[in-house]
Amino acid sequence: MKTKLLFIAFLAFLSVKMQAQCSAAFTSTSGPNGSVTLTATGANSPSTIYNWSLGNGSSATGQVVTAVYNAPGTYYVCLTVTDTFSNCVDSSCNNVVVNSANPCSSSYSYICNSNSSVSLTSNGSSSANMTYTWLVNNVVVGTGASYLYTNTPGSYNICLAINDATTSCADTSCNNITLSNAAPCQANYFIYPDTNGAPHTYIGVNTSVGNNLTYLWTWGDGSSSTGAYPSHTYATAGNYTICLYISAPNSNCSDSLCLAQTINKTAAMYSITFQNPTAVNDIKNEIATIYPNPTTSSFTLKGAKNAFYQIDFYTINGMKIKSIQSKANESINIAELASTIYILKITDNKGMSQYSKLTKE
Repeated sequence: MKTKLLFIAFLAFLSVKMQAQCSAAFTSTSGPNGSVTLTATGANSPSTIYNWSLGNGSSATGQVVTAVYNAPGTYYVCLTVTDTFSNCVDSSCNNVVVNSANPCSSSYSYICNSNSSVSLTSNGSSSANMTYTWLVNNVVVGTGASYLYTNTPGSYNICLAINDATTSCADTSCNNITLSNAAPCQANYFIYPDTNGAPHTYIGVNTSVGNNLTYLWTWGDGSSSTGAYPSHTYATAGNYTICLYISAPNSNCSDSLCLAQTINKTAAMYSITFQNPTAVNDIKNEIATIYPNPTTSSFTLKGAKNAFYQIDFYTINGMKIKSIQSKANESINIAELASTIYILKITDNKGMSQYSKLTKE
């Protein structure tokens, strides 16, 4: 009798086990920064194992998991449950829509220097546990959020790999960067009065260097212009600071030049027109020639015999800093002047004037 009862109990046990069911149903809840919480909702036993395929090449285990996606989109997520007691197996899949992206980013900025080097700076994700690894042509060359890389001139594939084991943030970004000994870009310009134009008009010469440059001019009166050779008219007389901002996207170079002092004219400066430097022939050399130019300490005005000149020195922002008188072919000492570009107004004894550019090295 006892054996019969045990047999009946065993049959009942097998019946229950065979009737046991498992369910791979699940829900998804979107969170910030590309995160999605996935929750298995089936009435499963404690012996159930949960395996997730997250639709982004990653997998996870557990009844509740949080997946982090690096880009918005629709991901095909699947859950497979296995009951190790009843050997029940079930699977289900759903499209999960991610509207935000994981901020884990290894993007970086770079500035090419004139000594065949490049300054590299991470501008993506950062954290206390983040590691930064710089690779050039797949070879590790340095670590840290910023790095200065120097090599012979040429093109290099430079990558930044970041990793934070505590947040599972890992990403890599690469750029092809060309190193050169030449400055990739430099902003420069000067202005001088237009003696052939209307009163209070000025010529500007844009001498910036670089390839495929973009230009932004701010005129100091709240307005701005773009392009290499703009024109601008001021509504009123006054002192203005003109700034030129350039960028060379191909070399990731940017530079700017703002005149150190505001333009200061006793007669109002009303308009300025910029020209291509190839259109300027040393800014009108009619009555005298500067020699040598550039110079380090002195120069001579080569002109008519016995000619006498009044020479006014202006900085490139139009400020008068020096006035002298000199005879033709007489040496003029400028050792005390700073090394930069000057505009000279040269007036002869007949009242004729010209403007010439002088470079002091």
